[in-house]
Amino acid sequence: MLLLRVTLAALLMGMSSSAFSEQLKHVSFDEFTGKILPFSIPLRMSVPETYERVEANRPGASAHYWMTHSDAQLYATTGEMPHGAGYMSWKTTGVRYDAKSDLFTGAEGLDSAQEAMLEASNSNIHRVRCKAGRYPVLLADMVNRKTGIRIRLMYVATFRGSESLSVRYITPSLQHQLSDELWADVKQGLDCTLQPTPSSP
Repeated sequence: MLLLRVTLAALLMGMSSSAFSEQLKHVSFDEFTGKILPFSIPLRMSVPETYERVEANRPGASAHYWMTHSDAQLYATTGEMPHGAGYMSWKTTGVRYDAKSDLFTGAEGLDSAQEAMLEASNSNIHRVRCKAGRYPVLLADMVNRKTGIRIRLMYVATFRGSESLSVRYITPSLQHQLSDELWADVKQGLDCTLQPTPSSP
């Protein structure tokens, strides 16, 4: 099944849609991914107001990005990823959704050895299962032990083959409140159980 993996660097907190920041804008999931799917998923994304969508037009590039205009120009000319202003990206990934076990394999239901490997490089790991309409969604967040960056991930099962798509958000430096609002607003549009994710079969 095609999956969409969203990586968002921020701190999860419950905020109402009325608290939506003027520094953020709403885009549909279709627009966010450049209409990569031949159907629509009822999922609303929040994006920093200063970001614009950038195609992966460099030779060998595997990801597509949302970033500031100036960072987009830097990336286009040097291939360097932006620092400070953060960015969002999406690309194919290895995570799959297995309907029989109801697991996003590789992201949840890990055995003790796999979980230990994840915890060796990340701390404060949390996972929550949600739905966007009929589509299963896994939200996960953790803090990279080496960089201290909080990483946010969203996996969406799209029920098309076994492909997957990864979308990543790297938090802007010193803008934790903005990234908190972004993640909370994305979560606002999902039906989340706030229950532990399925365990390994």
